[in-house]
Amino acid sequence: MVNFNMLRYFYVLLFISFSQLVRSQIILIQIPNDRSELTKALGFINSNSPIIIGLNIFISDCFEDKVDNDLAIQLVKTKNLLMPTELRPGFNNGFHDVIGCPYLYPLGVETGFTDLISDSKDEYSIKEFQIKNVNEYDVAYHYAVMLALAINKENTLNYINSSENIIPLDLGKKRQIETYDIADFYEKKVDESILEGKAVIIGERFEDKYMLSNSTADEITTREIGLSEILANIVCQILED
Repeated sequence: MVNFNMLRYFYVLLFISFSQLVRSQIILIQIPNDRSELTKALGFINSNSPIIIGLNIFISDCFEDKVDNDLAIQLVKTKNLLMPTELRPGFNNGFHDVIGCPYLYPLGVETGFTDLISDSKDEYSIKEFQIKNVNEYDVAYHYAVMLALAINKENTLNYINSSENIIPLDLGKKRQIETYDIADFYEKKVDESILEGKAVIIGERFEDKYMLSNSTADEITTREIGLSEILANIVCQILED
């Protein structure tokens, strides 16, 4: 006779192990809000052979000075780079995918929009994300989707093809994503070899926080969460499905 409790326990353990495996593929690194520090961090991380580097810093202003020139050179040299874009209102109530300073977006670099869909009552209380944005010129994919494609293309394509375009965020699991400050590596507090083969998301130390509400039968809890952590969680949500 089949023991359904044991079977259920087995599947729970299997899911937990798979979930941990997905999380272990992602590392968040925080850096100062400084372009010369970004150049240094990109060079350091790139030298350790990650599977992809996701730069979660929207570079909007162009200064075209020596600091920008050094950054532009490093961006071109960085392998498997993903850069953020934004969706902005366009004609006919549509939205267009907009990059930051063109001088600092290498030709042909992979991009993805980082916009999240907020609660109608509070712009900093987020609840959904959009898989892709289609306009009359092209199709743009969400930044987290692009990261997930780099980690596991087959699973991500299956998710895209079987899902609606607007997806509720599943952040209630409180996934623990490895997070470090770039100084931890420079000061040898963390072994740089952990970056090899990983998806590394680079964000600013003090990035914008969003409010996340979790509702259960007994209570409603809220917590603040940074954009880089949200993006990492969306990647996990895609690959765990």
